Order: sequence, then structure tokens, then C-alpha cells
Amino acid sequence: MAAATLRLDAAASNLANAQSDGALPPADGSAVDPQAPSVYAPRRIDQVSLSPSASKIAGVQAQITSEPDFFASYKPDAAFANGQGMVASPNVDPVTETVQMITAEQAFMSNMSVYKTADAMMKMVLDIKA
Repeated sequence: MAAATLRLDAAASNLANAQSDGALPPADGSAVDPQAPSVYAPRRIDQVSLSPSASKIAGVQAQITSEPDFFASYKPDAAFANGQGMVASPNVDPVTETVQMITAEQAFMSNMSVYKTADAMMKMVLDIKA
């Protein structure tokens, strides 16, 4: 359930910041103007299976990673646009992020169903022993 929550958080953050443009890094490798805004780095969820030998419990661990992923777009009216009017725009696909949100919702509901079933089974065992 924690992994599903992180997935939803990352997708929502990506959608909310999809229009957060920044200064395009110069092609010659020189430094970007420190006063110019930086482009939003989209978040990605990496889920890794935990082996029972690595920890006492097997399962899945989810981690949020942010990597600069952008494309050049033409916005000459931006204050931080380069000489050709180009800025860096985050590479966020709204369709992919919506699918990630639906996936997170379904995963959360599935895990909650497993939790409810385990709870019902535990109550049955306690009733049998009582």
C-alpha cells in the first residue's frame, strides 16, 4: 500500500508540474544562469523485490527517483529563454501519468482487499479458539 501511495504521489506531482519550464542548458556545456529557474525533474517510481535473505520479510520496496528529463520548446516570451527563444520543458506525458494514477488506485484497492481478508480470517481463528 505504501508503494501505491508513492506511485500516486509521484504521478500527481508530475501532472501538477508538467508546465514548470526552466532555462535550457547551453549546448557548449557552460553553466546555466544561477538566477534562471531550473526545469522540473519528473519523478519516477522504482519498485524492487526484497529477498527474504536481505531482510527478515520478503516483499516490495518502492523508491522515488528524480532525473532531469526535458525537451526544448519554443517560448520566446519567457524571461529565461535563450537567444533562439528556447526553454527546457519537463518531459511529462499526461496519459502515462493518468495511467500511473489508475494503477496506483487499483494496487491500493487490491492490497486493502488482502488486508481485509486476512483480518476476517484472523477473527475466524480467534472465534474458533474461543
